[in-house]
Amino acid sequence: MKGTLYLPKAICEETSDADISYEREKIGDYPCDMVQRQVKKYSAMGIKNACDGEVPPDVPPKQPPTVPRLPGGEVPPEEPPPEEPQNDTVIPPFPPGDDLIGPFPPDDEPETVPCGTPDFDPNSMVCSGSGCPEGYQCNLESCSCEAADSDFDGIPDPQDNCPDVPNEDQGDIDGDGVGDLCDNCPWDPNPDQADSDVDGQGDACDPCPGGDLDGDGVCDNEDNCPEMTNPSQQDSDGDGVGDFCDSTPLGEGWCASYAQEQGWSGPGGTQPWVAAEGSISQAGCNDLITSIGEPQTCTTLCRYIYYKVWRWTLNGEVVNQYACCWAYAVNLPCTDCPGQNPQCPGQEACDAANPFPSGQ
Repeated sequence: MKGTLYLPKAICEETSDADISYEREKIGDYPCDMVQRQVKKYSAMGIKNACDGEVPPDVPPKQPPTVPRLPGGEVPPEEPPPEEPQNDTVIPPFPPGDDLIGPFPPDDEPETVPCGTPDFDPNSMVCSGSGCPEGYQCNLESCSCEAADSDFDGIPDPQDNCPDVPNEDQGDIDGDGVGDLCDNCPWDPNPDQADSDVDGQGDACDPCPGGDLDGDGVCDNEDNCPEMTNPSQQDSDGDGVGDFCDSTPLGEGWCASYAQEQGWSGPGGTQPWVAAEGSISQAGCNDLITSIGEPQTCTTLCRYIYYKVWRWTLNGEVVNQYACCWAYAVNLPCTDCPGQNPQCPGQEACDAANPFPSGQ
């Protein structure tokens, strides 16, 4: 049968669509004229087809489907599909929560009511859990407010003078309405229990209600170094800031004033000057000597540096310091200069002109 195209006989005979409806399962839903054109095309190519009268013996003809009929030839009516079982009770899909009580009647929206609502009906109402006065808690099952007893001492919170601390005797020495076991000043009346520094001791009985951050025994509101321990409260310059934490503990301009007080002066009464002050070190001060003074013709340039530091200690440790670095320079003249045999001052002459003590 190779090279043979088999088409339904009804198609070859150009029957109507109604007559070949059951044949379309084989060839698809094509119009008859389109199929006829294909048949003629294959015939021209020499391909055999069912229109030439050759039918494959192993392909039985398809029979139209049989439809059961009644004795009179009528088609019986279709039976309706079976009905699904109906559930008489419908539970609305409320989200889970401890404060929801159900089930509720179908199609009814439950009413949310505050705790303490009279005639609470769990079948039609939802208890919100709120609405109870202070000291009372909500019983969600009955939606009623009940007096709480947080410390389980048998005394309801509204009547308990220490609602969070068990105290069956309700002792209150100072009579301020706060029980002794929870009073931050049990001997001093302070119903507001104010505690500004949050140290557990009420302001009414706290020697330092503002706190003592550095623990030196001086209240912060009176301490001239509240963040640094300084029980002596030393304040050399009297500026209200203690020496232990003052950036200028000896006062502004201290180095210049100190030099004047010492009466330091060089040849001709010239005065040394302040090269640096504050946190400068000894080595840093010495390094400045090369930058002072200007050499002059027929002179010997003498340079001087003097360093002094003040320190404050606590228990053997330095807690603050302040340093002064003074400088001085002088040009000592040479003799016979310019000339044939100039004589210039040496180190001995420079030492004699030093305005600072101890030969620095």
